Amino acid sequence: MKSFSLFLFSIHISRYLDNNSITIITEYTFMNLNNVHVLSLSHNDIETIAEEAFHNLSELRELNICHNKIVRLNPAIFINQDRLKRLCLGNNPVVFIPNDCFKNLVDLEYLNLEDVRIENINTAMFQSLHNLESVDFISHYYCQYVPNQHNCRPNGDGISSSTNILSKPMFRYWNWIISSVICIGNFLVIFSRLLCKDDNPMLSLVIRNLAVSDFLMGVYLVIIGIKDVKYRNRYNEVVQEWKASWECTITGIVGMLSSEVTVCILVFISVDRFLMITSPLGKRSLQNKKHTMTILCIIWFLGILIAVAPVFRYANDDDRFYGVTGLCFPLHIGNTYFTGWQYSAVIIFGINATSLIIIAVVYVTMFVSIWKTRNATPLPRKEYDFVVRFFFIVFIYTICWLPIIILKATVFFSEISDEFYGWLIVFVLPINSASNPVLYTFTSPRFTARIRKSFAVENIVAKNNEYTSPAVSTEVKDDLDYGKNDANQVKIVVNKF
Repeated sequence: MKSFSLFLFSIHISRYLDNNSITIITEYTFMNLNNVHVLSLSHNDIETIAEEAFHNLSELRELNICHNKIVRLNPAIFINQDRLKRLCLGNNPVVFIPNDCFKNLVDLEYLNLEDVRIENINTAMFQSLHNLESVDFISHYYCQYVPNQHNCRPNGDGISSSTNILSKPMFRYWNWIISSVICIGNFLVIFSRLLCKDDNPMLSLVIRNLAVSDFLMGVYLVIIGIKDVKYRNRYNEVVQEWKASWECTITGIVGMLSSEVTVCILVFISVDRFLMITSPLGKRSLQNKKHTMTILCIIWFLGILIAVAPVFRYANDDDRFYGVTGLCFPLHIGNTYFTGWQYSAVIIFGINATSLIIIAVVYVTMFVSIWKTRNATPLPRKEYDFVVRFFFIVFIYTICWLPIIILKATVFFSEISDEFYGWLIVFVLPINSASNPVLYTFTSPRFTARIRKSFAVENIVAKNNEYTSPAVSTEVKDDLDYGKNDANQVKIVVNKF
């Protein structure tokens, strides 16, 4: 059946014409069906609907044209449906809906646009739907265009809901915990490395820059936490305002800057260590102040450029690049093809995936080199403590970025659960920033040696206060000398790495 033509007279209130292979609806198809209240045309092959096809259906209460092949709707297609209560347009390849398409549907209570990707979606499209009680979209992202609508499905994007930026209590608690750990840990790294003199000042400078970058990730999470508290239980009222605001843009820039600068600095440290192992007598960047400063300046410049460029590139788009989600961090996993998805893909696959490969290859090569050296000559035990640190450096960086890279690739071929997006942003992405202070400072031999030495001095001073005999004074001096020797031994090992 190629077309569905004329019904001249009808006293029936309902018409169910599903699964009839209908391909076109003309202006004469329902010419005299002015008493029909329910019309269902779902699961057909309808591609074209004439602009005046439903003009005579003035008593229509429910219209179902789901599961067809409709690509475009005419602006005046529903001009006489001011009594329509339910409209189902879902599961059609519609990509463009005129702003005035729903203008006369003043009594509409339910709208189904499920599995419809609307390229031109905007708030004006739904402004006249004052009686709308429920709406179904393909993505929670679309819900922001239906203001004050609590019953909008999907209920969330895996992390945000219609009422809260962080929809689950678990997300809220963890966000504050991990942001506190990141801020405190990296602040201690910055403070300790500024306060204490280091035998390798260039390495210390690089670690401080890494800590500053990671600290920015903590700042990003704190801002999200504050906004979640501020908009608690009323997020739907301000969602558009928040996503379109400069606050959201700046928050996203901070998160992106932290992420990319951290990645670049980790690659720099990894490559420098690799050169040290493979060419121990060669010149390296961390042995030259000018080279180190130049590389760090380039890294920060590139990080700022990467973070700021999309703000100007997508300035004329309806949506901001950083306003794709309420978290202002554009991974484009739950909303694959929204504003700036190409840029996001280049960053994740071009920079982060490449960095992951470089770091993994570099540390595996270093591990093999150290393992061969160990089998050839009996070296001190402390040198092999670095093997454990190598493993955790690669492991944590991998569990941070590999899931994101895999899921980013997967969304181009199949749908994934929105739950993954929430777990990635709140639990996985910050892991790197939280672990770097531990891996690069708090577990380093130099730091642990200083801690041991500090405790040793405190214990010795306490003993000296309790016993003041010459014998004890000699013991104090011997213990302090031992502490110095121990520190010097550690220093030799650290200088190699």
